Amino acid sequence: MESFLIKNSGNTSLYKITSDKKFYGFAVKGEEADESYLLSPRELPKILETLFTKKRNSIKTIGVIDLKNRNLESIVLIYKNKLTDWLLPDHFNLNKDPDNQYKANMHYRLEKIASIEIELVSD
Repeated sequence: MESFLIKNSGNTSLYKITSDKKFYGFAVKGEEADESYLLSPRELPKILETLFTKKRNSIKTIGVIDLKNRNLESIVLIYKNKLTDWLLPDHFNLNKDPDNQYKANMHYRLEKIASIEIELVSD
């Protein structure tokens, strides 16, 4: 079987977003130290192509995430507003209760995957 290796190929850091051992998406660091851009999950084929082949792709961002407040609610709100037909992991925990609060007060973390060469396109 052919071995696939992630190829570091650029100066844009790609991160995976996780919470409670669940994957919630990809982000890249912005020029400002306290912000990152959430990548559209619909861009997954281009993200993977860039990771494994070093091909430069244009990848859509769907929002800016604040790295000071790592509450998963901020990610969920971007997904719910921009991708109304998208299903999130544990979506039942991310619906609001009668007091208009999210049931789970979960935090996310960013873990660097690689440095890649991409062109960011804002949605």
